[in-house]
Amino acid sequence: MLDFLAEPIPSGFNTTQIKRYGMDEWKDIFTPRQLITHYEYLQAFKKYVSEIRDRYDDKKGDAILTILALSSSRVIEFNCRLARWRMRRGTGSRVFTDNNLALKFTAVDNNISAPRRGYIDRSDQVIEAYEDLVTHLPSNPTVETSSLDAADLNQRWEQGSVDVAVVDPPYYSSIQYSELSDVFYVVLKRYLGEVHSSLFSSQLSNKEDEAVANPTRFEGVASDDKSMKRLADEKYEEKMEEIFSEIHTLLAKNGVITVMFTHRDMDAWDTLSTAFINAGFTITATHPVKTERKDRVGLQGKASADSSILLIGRKRKKTSNKDSRTLWEDVRQSIHQAARDEAEEILDSGYNISKTDTAIAAYGPTLQRYAEEYPVVNKKGKTVRPREALSEARKAVTSVLADQFLDTEGIEELDALTRWYILAWLIYELDTFPYDEGRQLGVAAGIDIDEIKSSTKIWGKSKGDIQLKTHSDRVQDIVMLKSPSADNPSSRKYPVNPTETRFTYTIDTVHAALHVYERDGARAAWDWLSERGLKSDGSFKIAVTALLEVLPSDSDMYDTLVNLISGETGEYLDVNLDHIDMSGIEHQSELSDHTQ
Repeated sequence: MLDFLAEPIPSGFNTTQIKRYGMDEWKDIFTPRQLITHYEYLQAFKKYVSEIRDRYDDKKGDAILTILALSSSRVIEFNCRLARWRMRRGTGSRVFTDNNLALKFTAVDNNISAPRRGYIDRSDQVIEAYEDLVTHLPSNPTVETSSLDAADLNQRWEQGSVDVAVVDPPYYSSIQYSELSDVFYVVLKRYLGEVHSSLFSSQLSNKEDEAVANPTRFEGVASDDKSMKRLADEKYEEKMEEIFSEIHTLLAKNGVITVMFTHRDMDAWDTLSTAFINAGFTITATHPVKTERKDRVGLQGKASADSSILLIGRKRKKTSNKDSRTLWEDVRQSIHQAARDEAEEILDSGYNISKTDTAIAAYGPTLQRYAEEYPVVNKKGKTVRPREALSEARKAVTSVLADQFLDTEGIEELDALTRWYILAWLIYELDTFPYDEGRQLGVAAGIDIDEIKSSTKIWGKSKGDIQLKTHSDRVQDIVMLKSPSADNPSSRKYPVNPTETRFTYTIDTVHAALHVYERDGARAAWDWLSERGLKSDGSFKIAVTALLEVLPSDSDMYDTLVNLISGETGEYLDVNLDHIDMSGIEHQSELSDHTQ
């Protein structure tokens, strides 16, 4: 009985972290009690298969068996070692809270033979959902449904017979659908292997034909010329082009296609839009639509997209001039302006969309303009991919957001790193955000964040995301520096030496000032500021006031910054704060209050 699901979990999955904990077989994702209960339910299911077959015709019998089997999937979703126990609610969550197969250290172990949260409860939910779906069918249904490879739709429809195509494609690398579905596949195969033999003919789900970017599939075949990621991107683009080309063939002459896409990664947009345009489509309209719940688990604590962009496309008209190409330099400014106009229109309209999604919304008109001029090449005749246009859009939107939300003047006068740091806090409103987003913002600010990562340590990686660092993470201990004989490990770990009189970046100056204030007190901070003549340093003042505008008011860096520009240190700096609401904020009143 305990050998039920004794089937190996493959290595090399992009989403599998459980094998490192010794969970090598699918049965290991269940507790012994759960496994026994799953096994007993399967035996009960098999016991009634023949009775259902005798009572109903094949079509109805298959439907009943399918619904009963789906109850097992529903139970697994809430009752296994991959489902987290929610302490505050006292209930279990679903398996895929993070779109991966990861062991949860506070896992769910409900009594799944009990009425509540067990097979009875979950079966009722499946049946209720099915009955609700049935009510939406017309009494004389004329709708045809098919389960086909989207790249092979001509099995069902004729060329030129489709007026409208609506596509919600897989989101690049965000979700590895087939890998995640294997949790249910291995169980359902034991229920429905004979009922739906064509769907369960393989050991695991089909991954070869899946339209996702999965680098792990190219492990062992990558080279110095083509990385695993590059190969995964090419595979995704190739598959999506096959799909769009198939739809292009099926669409009528005046047919229209709508593609919904929700993704922050510019690589995702680059591959998808390239496939779309190469398939013969041009973009005729775009619409940002709020589609995702902000409180869904995948978005919590991240600057992820909560809006989708609807790309409206039509067949591109063939030009008589086969050599017709557009020079990038001739269209670059109009692309920049299209993105800027879109961002300004969204902000002026009052449409409820985040700053991060404003940039994504601008991708639509940007790609539309790019598609109108396709193919686009540079002066050397090399093809300019959509990524270049999207990068130009990022610059335009960043400028609009800075103009709209920052009252501090002179941001453009700051060095690129300081400008990037301030804009990151402004746009994402968190210290953690997607890496590709931060990299593109760096391009807009005029700096390669990868090149400065080691030398400045102003950002680090957290689960693939960027995490901004504060003065506590970057400045050497000034007290230790005053004692040369003492070992000062911070000098090797942190790049900013607060005893210096000049700093490479203005943000280094600000972070050093905050450190001195916290570590040595207000009196030492006053002396430190005076020695460096920061009263007359325009860049320092601009950076300080801008940070006060963008930093979260509940952050430690914000609190110290408020104290620095208050009391006598504030009187020395004489920073104009008229445009910032400082009411209700406690800060130092006397220099002596913070003198050590």
